[in-house]
Amino acid sequence: MGFLASDDVIECSATDLIGEYVGQTGPKVTSKFDEALGQVLFIDEAYRLGEGPFAKEAVDEIVGCLTKERYKGKMLVILAGYEEEINRLLSVNPGLSSRFPEEIMFQHLTPTLCVELLIKKLQKSGKLDLDLDATSDQRALAEGLFLQLSQLSGWGNGRDIETLASRILSDVIRTHKPQKGRLDVTWTDAIAQLTRLHAEREQRAMNKYSGPSDDYLRQVQTQQRDKQTPKPPTSQATTLASAAAASQVPPVAEAQFEERTTISLDAATRDPNVSDRIWQQLQTDRALREREEAAVADTIRTAQAEQANAAIQAEEAAAQAKALERQAAIDDDARRLHEAMRLKAAAAKQKAEEEAIRLKKLIEDRQRAQQQERKAQEKLRQMGVCPVGYRWIKQSDGYRCAGGSHFVGNEALF
Repeated sequence: MGFLASDDVIECSATDLIGEYVGQTGPKVTSKFDEALGQVLFIDEAYRLGEGPFAKEAVDEIVGCLTKERYKGKMLVILAGYEEEINRLLSVNPGLSSRFPEEIMFQHLTPTLCVELLIKKLQKSGKLDLDLDATSDQRALAEGLFLQLSQLSGWGNGRDIETLASRILSDVIRTHKPQKGRLDVTWTDAIAQLTRLHAEREQRAMNKYSGPSDDYLRQVQTQQRDKQTPKPPTSQATTLASAAAASQVPPVAEAQFEERTTISLDAATRDPNVSDRIWQQLQTDRALREREEAAVADTIRTAQAEQANAAIQAEEAAAQAKALERQAAIDDDARRLHEAMRLKAAAAKQKAEEEAIRLKKLIEDRQRAQQQERKAQEKLRQMGVCPVGYRWIKQSDGYRCAGGSHFVGNEALF
């Protein structure tokens, strides 16, 4: 197209750009840019530029080079890597993102293309007779497993399909008897290795920890804001009901506190003649109740997520077992795989049911506690002990109004 002097590509990695001691990184970056001037500089696994003691120096130097007249508009620089890691790299230097305005996202291969590529890789060996019927139910199962694999982090598309083909070939050579110098490969062989690969990647994803997620950090920030500005009680019930419905558990209606007081808890001020000891204990008890309520809400949210995940896994395992039924009637290997999937489906179903029961109990326990607290607050209002109308805070031996000067013991309420 004439934009550059040459269509040659100079490929390098972070190792070629980052020095081993202070002052070495800048010259290495400049030297590589000089080498690629008028051409394409392709930096593979670019995320590594954001790691190590001299990484920021490399990123800063790249930003500087892209701004200099010597290089600006005279070469094409490409940073290649996984989306999450590239995004992390772009956050190292605020100017880096604006220097790379074009973004090309390579979408995962579709499950159908994955199966077609796997078949081509197996045919390429020249040692196999493939019994892979395009209309088989097991092909649909294979496509389903590819879909699940592509949703896990680190899925490598063609690279992982190459690995899968090698595993299938190795397993067939080890377990099958050759017929006229060739080996038969069936969908059962492919699915067995797909299932194994999926289990490995899923376990790896579960064991991976990369620090607190953005969702978790946002949740903590929201909780901190909520402590400063409490939301109406009905909002938690709405969230709980919608989450329970999403996880296929009948939501339990929650008793809500009806705020009839004329003055809110946060608006309460310290009454005259309330001692420092009483006031400090009141604030401690108030904070304790807030933490207890937040802990219960967090426990229920976690149980909802676990129940929903268990239900999904039970459904997937049941579908996989069903897909193997027809082949299991005529194939010993398929029969063993079907039995394994059937047991897995049964275990997953039992876990989903146990999680549903646990979630229901948590919600019912919370409902009872809220109903008891509502009755206590209602009775305290009717007693009229606090003429100002402050909200009452639960303490170890009774309730004290938010202003601090009025107290009612448990024996007068229960």
